[in-house]
Amino acid sequence: VHSVICTTDNFNTTPWILDSGAIDHVSYSFQFFTSYHNIDPITVKLPNGHHVTATHSGTVQFSSNLTLTYVLYIPSFSINLIFISRLVSTVPCQLIFTADTCLIQDVNTKMKIGSVDVQGGLYKLIPQHTTSHHIHSSIVNPKCNVIPIDIWHFRLGHPSHGRLHVMQQLYPCLTINKNFTCNTCHYTKQRKLPFPLSTSHALHTFSLLHMDIWGSCSTPSLYGHRYFLTIVDDHSHFTWIFLMRSKAKTRMHIINFIIIIENQFNIHV
Repeated sequence: VHSVICTTDNFNTTPWILDSGAIDHVSYSFQFFTSYHNIDPITVKLPNGHHVTATHSGTVQFSSNLTLTYVLYIPSFSINLIFISRLVSTVPCQLIFTADTCLIQDVNTKMKIGSVDVQGGLYKLIPQHTTSHHIHSSIVNPKCNVIPIDIWHFRLGHPSHGRLHVMQQLYPCLTINKNFTCNTCHYTKQRKLPFPLSTSHALHTFSLLHMDIWGSCSTPSLYGHRYFLTIVDDHSHFTWIFLMRSKAKTRMHIINFIIIIENQFNIHV
């Protein structure tokens, strides 16, 4: 055995409940705070009708992207509450609710900040990777070489949680955290819904044109074309295709097409 220095996880499994009816974030223990200070006494009404006084407020940090501010310390509480309105007003995020989960997503980058599971009809956030600033010595077994599941996830090419669960059945030494978040999977595996069918159509030919460029193609045509420009008339759905060696020819094809249409049909595009 060897003596090593490690950190302790104070509230890795302590849930925080999302609440739209609360008036402030509330926590019942100082161990969850990264910092706190005295405030003027605030009277808070508990769900059972009793009133308590909050004398401290502070900051709780779940990750570098998710930090709660103005969290009231109320030891009479037995749960931790996240006030949804205060969360979205202080953190640039959006909450996407489904029947069994809630996705916390950055408004600007669309990066997944956190995931909330439904337990007993309540949306409960389980903090991840949050450790105390206190350290202590621990005796560990050198044969116990536990590798976090995120390392296996990266090494094996980003398999799904289902695949990792199958691996765990074959290799019980693997530990799986269902709340593990991989931003690479979030960006590359998400599916974009198709555009809805349009209910509006142009009333006259050439009054509305749709244009798109495709390319580049890895195999060029006999004449070296790697791109093509498509022009579709919204009214007649007639389609024109122009082959191009480079996208730089797009402007020329569009100008020539409009000139031909206006001269041949005496109509303004």
